[in-house]
Amino acid sequence: MDIEKTPSHRVADTIGAFVDDAILMPHPSLPDTYNLTSVGFRKLGLFAQLLRPYFEAYLVALSFLKETDKNGMASKDRLKKVQSKGLKMYKSREIERQESLSKIYYQNAVDFFSANGIRGKEDSETIAFYFDAIKKYISLMPS
Repeated sequence: MDIEKTPSHRVADTIGAFVDDAILMPHPSLPDTYNLTSVGFRKLGLFAQLLRPYFEAYLVALSFLKETDKNGMASKDRLKKVQSKGLKMYKSREIERQESLSKIYYQNAVDFFSANGIRGKEDSETIAFYFDAIKKYISLMPS
């Protein structure tokens, strides 16, 4: 991967690969618009499953934050607790994918939520917003 490429260039490369693989087809009259092909629709479920571990990991982090005080612990301890929460959720089948138990995914999730003002159960309204959105996206994915 070329680290010099911009995100928009990478998106264009990805769309190009999807067109080459007959997943997308350029719209005949609307520029920068694509239609999903029947082949693409069949493959869409496979691509969606690639996202499931990320969504589940973010759900684990939110579940942890929903039960924790803002200033409850150091960040290193927090990550260990998130990992423990994830393992419990996996064993109880609240999440499906073992790949969701990634320390890196959890760190990214905690960083994302922290940057968006979520640090603990006191931020319940924002937690509920993200929790509902993630649950909705997961429910739309084929099993």
